Amino acid sequence: MLGTAPSVAGNELHWELIGMTQEEHKHLVGIQVVTGSGNYPESGFKHYNLHEKLGAVLRQAAHHLKLQNTDGWVARVGDRQLNPELTLEANQIPNDSKIFWAPTERGGGYAVCIPR
Repeated sequence: MLGTAPSVAGNELHWELIGMTQEEHKHLVGIQVVTGSGNYPESGFKHYNLHEKLGAVLRQAAHHLKLQNTDGWVARVGDRQLNPELTLEANQIPNDSKIFWAPTERGGGYAVCIPR
């Protein structure tokens, strides 16, 4: 995980980044993936480049949480469904977002046919 520590000198905000410039930091977004089996990372947010595909982030979370089969799972921020084939930027994921990732909900109940 990348370490960031903001410090203020005068009216200017400076970032003390481990191995990164301030310009590179602007391309990062903090994400936590939330599933029924746990969260990745467990607490806080892991920082990813905005140009990384969401699918890569989800695969990393699945590996860390030891999820066996995530075929058909849906990722959401709020009520908005995300596309794992798109980048984090294209999915318009804001910084420090919790992405809820779970199997799709299937319709329940019974179909009723009433003859006329």
